[in-house]
Amino acid sequence: MTESVTAAALTGVGQELAAAREARALALADVAQQLKFAPRQLEALEAEQFSALPGATFARGMVRSYARL
Repeated sequence: MTESVTAAALTGVGQELAAAREARALALADVAQQLKFAPRQLEALEAEQFSALPGATFARGMVRSYARL
């Protein structure tokens, strides 16, 4: 296992995405604008509140898009 995979397993995907966003000095609103998602959806994603998102398929796509960014 690589160090980043191990860290993601311990902290969760939402926390990893938030940490990566903060490390790049991006505001949540900037990410929302670039990905064309509502800021509240990204807040739910970072807080790992997947039930607040429209569905599992949608959440998986959001994680993928956010990770690419």
